[in-house]
Amino acid sequence: TVNKYKSIQLPQTVRIENDITTFVGMNEAGKTVFLEAIAKMNYFDGNDKDFKFNIIHDYPRKELVKFQKDNSPEQEAIKCCYRISEKLKHEMESELGEGTISFEEFTRAYKYKEDKYSVGNVQTNIKKYWDFLISKYQLNKDEDKQKIIVCKTLEEVTKIESTDEKILSLKKDVETLINNSNDWS
Repeated sequence: TVNKYKSIQLPQTVRIENDITTFVGMNEAGKTVFLEAIAKMNYFDGNDKDFKFNIIHDYPRKELVKFQKDNSPEQEAIKCCYRISEKLKHEMESELGEGTISFEEFTRAYKYKEDKYSVGNVQTNIKKYWDFLISKYQLNKDEDKQKIIVCKTLEEVTKIESTDEKILSLKKDVETLINNSNDWS
C-alpha cells in the first residue's frame, strides 16, 4: 500500500503476484510513481540516495508545509506485506531453534517524519528459543537454565550476571541478534 507519495494522495493497494503483475492505466495515473515507492522500499543498495525516501521530494508537494507543521500521528508512506517461504522459515529456525518462528507474513513500513522503517507481525515463540539456547550451549545446571527461562526479553538475557563461559557466549550471540549483526537483510 502506497500513500502520500508524490502524486499518490490516497492509499493505493496492489497485490504483487508470484509470477507477473501488470500495471495498466492512463498516462500520469501513477504507475511509475507506485513502482518508485516499491523500489525505495526494497532497493538493494542502501547507500544510493536516489533510492531513499526524502520528505521534500517525495511527499505530495501541495500538502508538504501543512504536513511538516502538523503534530498528529503520521500515516505510513508505504507498507509492504511479505510472505516468508518454508525454505526461509527453515533457515531462520536453523539459527533460532525449531518452532521459534510463528508467523508466515510480516510487514515493513516507512514513515517520513520518523525517517525510519518499522517491521510488524513478527511473532516468535520465546520459550522455544530459550530451549534452543539451553541445548545449544549445553547448559546442564538447573541454576543456569533458570537464569535463561525467567527472562521475558532478549535484553534481559544480556543482563544476566555470570562468569560461566557458556553463559557469556550465549549472551554474545543474543547481543548479535539484538543488533541485527546476523546480516539478515
